[in-house]
This record gives sequence, structure tokens and C-alpha cells, in this order.
Amino acid sequence: MYDHSFNYVTFTKELRKSDFNKYKRLRDPIYKNGVILNSVVSVAGDFSVYSPLAYTVIRGKNVYRTAKFHDELILRKVNRNIRVVSGLKSNVRDSIVANVKNLLSEGVSYRIYRLDVKSFYESFSKDDIFNKIILRHDVSPATKKIIGGLIEGHDRAGWPGVPRGLALSATITELLMKDFDKEIESENEVFFYSRYVDDIIIITSGLEDEKGFVDVIREKLPKGLSLNQKKQMIRSLSADVSPRKALLSPSLFSFEYLGYKFSIFEPFNNPDLKKGQHFREVLLDIADSKVKKIKTRISKALLDYVKNKDFSLLILRFKFLTSNFSVLDVDRDRKRLAGIYYNYHRVDVDFSRALLDLDSYLRKAVLSSSGKLFEEFFCNTTLAQRRILLKFSFLRGYKRKVFMHFSRENMKLIQGCWAYA
Repeated sequence: MYDHSFNYVTFTKELRKSDFNKYKRLRDPIYKNGVILNSVVSVAGDFSVYSPLAYTVIRGKNVYRTAKFHDELILRKVNRNIRVVSGLKSNVRDSIVANVKNLLSEGVSYRIYRLDVKSFYESFSKDDIFNKIILRHDVSPATKKIIGGLIEGHDRAGWPGVPRGLALSATITELLMKDFDKEIESENEVFFYSRYVDDIIIITSGLEDEKGFVDVIREKLPKGLSLNQKKQMIRSLSADVSPRKALLSPSLFSFEYLGYKFSIFEPFNNPDLKKGQHFREVLLDIADSKVKKIKTRISKALLDYVKNKDFSLLILRFKFLTSNFSVLDVDRDRKRLAGIYYNYHRVDVDFSRALLDLDSYLRKAVLSSSGKLFEEFFCNTTLAQRRILLKFSFLRGYKRKVFMHFSRENMKLIQGCWAYA
């Protein structure tokens, strides 16, 4: 039977293998024992979980973290308690992408809604949080106390909603969105619905009133939440599939979702198929916003080289960007594969413009002597050095699934100049 209480044994179970690498002193049994006891004492006393939080500002929003490790253990335990009683399951990005691609290829009429919730974490109502969590009978009093303190402290500090960046905050928002998800999914004309944090995608039959349907979504959103109209995309396709004969033809429409660019095309004409038997062609590429982000990282790597003249570090950064590697998933306490292929493995590589565009930009960045940054870089490198950098390729790293091993120390150095870019 699951133990909801906060004690030495339950806090010990919240320790992860990765913690012992991050905090070397945890390998000392005496120090580890002291950390766990600090968690026990903190919860037993007049503990306010909000006061130990620190934050940094990223893209204009506060992103929070625990300042002390024993407070992190407390939040982990609270998070586990909530997920156990609520039965929440995490959405898998890759499964969503695969399902959307399959559904969009159907040769039927449909309408697709690509919606975004504005200021997701910051917009939840304090009253709604208390009504949906604090008043639940299956949540232990100690768990309620800690969550209540977190939200009250955040509110008193002048910040609405829930603290962005905490795993517990993600769980709280998922619980608050649970009823909304069920209601929209059960709407008459909806045959696919998915939400990944604040990104919503809905595919309907197209028979519903478009404006009325969006109004329903707005009305059903939890108190305080609203849709971001600037990021809203609604497109419709009829059941009249018109097979194409030309190899090159413009897409019916394109949109970005979960790091991918979806482009829908009419299918190639197949004389063996009758009318109504054709499926549309859906091609996936890396989203334009992600391509822009990678280009920014290339530029920042060059800028940092101009400052420190560390060519070996620049090579590491080019390897990182154009290859694949393993990273630690701290929430699951295990390693996962990442990089240019594993982050976007559903890209239709033979039709990818993004990978060619990235290779073109890399080549231009290394060889160009125009523009202040590129000119400074060009003047501070030799021909031999530039030839080394030109050997790197996003397309080759993707196709060959080039894999590199980076130490923990090197990963910190590599990512040091990007600062959330």
C-alpha cells in the first residue's frame, strides 16, 4: 500500500541515482542521513515551501527551483502523492506527433485547430487550485498544507498562478486541466484531441461551427486561462482529394506543432485507385522556430570563440549541434537519446529543407567574411581550422545517426554560451 506520509523512509525513496552524481556529498552516509532528517524536520515544523525557492528570469518569465536539496525531496514527495491519487499520466510527445500525422493523411474532410493557452502557469486562479486540490478528500493533510503554502506564498509575493519550472507545478496544472481535456475530447464533432502543456491540437469532422467551437473552448478553460490569438491556426480540408501528377507542388497548408513542421499535400495520382481511396501526403520537417534556435546557437558559439579563442571548445559545440548523444532525464532518473536525429526522428529526411538550410547556414557562418560577427570569426581562424569545421553536417549527423559521448563537465562547457538560446 502506498504511504502518503512524510517520514525518513518515504524521503529516502525520493532519492535518485542522478542525485549522487550531482551532489557528491550524498555518497557520505552521514551527510545523506542529515539531508533526509532536514526534510523530515522541515515538514514537521512550521514549514513554508515557497520561501526556499529561487528563480531566474527566462524570456520574461520567472522560472523557479529549490535552493536546498532537502526542500527538493519534499516537493518530490508531494508531487508523487498527487500523481498517485489522481492517476495522471504523462503525454508522450512522439506518440502525439505520430497520431496527428496519421490522421491528417486521411482522405476525408476535417478541420484542424492549433491553439495555445496564454501565460499557462501564471494564469491559473488560486481559488480554482484550492477547490480542485486542497478540498480533495483523497489528498493527505500534510500534502495539502505544503501545496497551500506554495500557492499562498507565490500569491503574497505578487505572482499569480503556480511557480513555473517545478515538476510539482506541472502536476498541479495537469490536474486542473483534466476536466477540460475530457470535455473537449467528448465534443460531438471531435475525433482527435491532444494537449501538451499549453499547446492544444484538435481535429474535427469540420461540420461544427468554427467560431462557436472556439467560443466553447474558451468557456470551458479553467478560470483565469485564455487562448493566445496570435498563435491560433484553424484550417479546413474537404473530402475532395485531387491527386497530383507533378512531383513538385505547393502544400495545401503547413503548421508547426511540438517542434515539427507539418506540411499536407495532395497525393500522387495512382491510376489503380478509385475515387475516395487516395490518402493525402503529410511530410514532417524540423519546425522553423527550432531551425532559428539552432542557427542562433551556431552564431553564439562563433561569438564565444572570438572572445576566448578556444578552438577545441568550438569543435565540441559543433559536434554537439550536428550529432546525437545521451542526456539524463532527471524526472525519470534515466538516460535518454537526444540530438539532431533523436529529437526529430520523424522528419521525412529525403524531403527535409530544414537540414539543408542548417548545413547552408553552418557553411556560410564558417566561410563568410561579411558582417561583424562572421568577419571577426574569419579573421581569428586559419584555413585549416575552417576546413575542420566544414566537415560537420546536420544532414549527415541525421542520416548516419552520428553518436558522440560528452562528459558531464564538457556538457556544461558546451552549453555555457547559449543561455536558453
